[in-house]
Amino acid sequence: MSKSRDEATLLSATKLFRSVPAESVSAYLDGCRYFELPAGDVLISPKEPNDCVFVVLEGRLSVHLISPDQPALTTVEQGCCAGDMSILRKSNPSAWVVVSEHARLCAIPHETVWALINVSHAFARNLFVTLSERIVSDNELIADSVVIASEFQRLSVTDALTDLPNRRWIDEMYARELERCRRGGRKISLILLDIDGFSQINNEFGHLVGDRAIRNVATALRRHFRPNDMIARFGG
Repeated sequence: MSKSRDEATLLSATKLFRSVPAESVSAYLDGCRYFELPAGDVLISPKEPNDCVFVVLEGRLSVHLISPDQPALTTVEQGCCAGDMSILRKSNPSAWVVVSEHARLCAIPHETVWALINVSHAFARNLFVTLSERIVSDNELIADSVVIASEFQRLSVTDALTDLPNRRWIDEMYARELERCRRGGRKISLILLDIDGFSQINNEFGHLVGDRAIRNVATALRRHFRPNDMIARFGG
């Protein structure tokens, strides 16, 4: 389908064609496909190869990592493009791209993209900026994911009340320490502490005071044990 005057105007206003003289690239765009998709349609799938860069003339797309049913990682707004990373990849796309708001799109085949790079420095510059922004954005998502995963890992082995390691941590670390001592021929000891009359504290003064008592005990243990001693909360 050839482009209309309206579509040509919309295309010239996108990031890829910013400051690109229309007369220098119009002949290369005659073979591009212009189409519309309703909200909910899948545009790009990891299950299928992609050989086009899709420019969003109107509407909005969303990018999903695991499946289209999962929350979106990011969105592709009007004037931006999707599928640009595919020109650098020889494998299927790594994410799902779904139409989140009725979209009007221009599909530019990869061979046309390379031809435009060769004939237009402005187009090549715009594509380079787009790819750079995409890589930076992906790196930020990866960094955020690593931080989140690290925090979840910390929380999974940390007692929320005392900030000491919890029973799960004990199950993992004490077994490792036993094995290290066995291999090194060293002795090891395990001490279990209990707060005397703790039920009475809860009954007479309430659980908030009981929580404070537990935290005070944890603080005292930190102050008086050696740095290489492992302290953890077994109960709770």
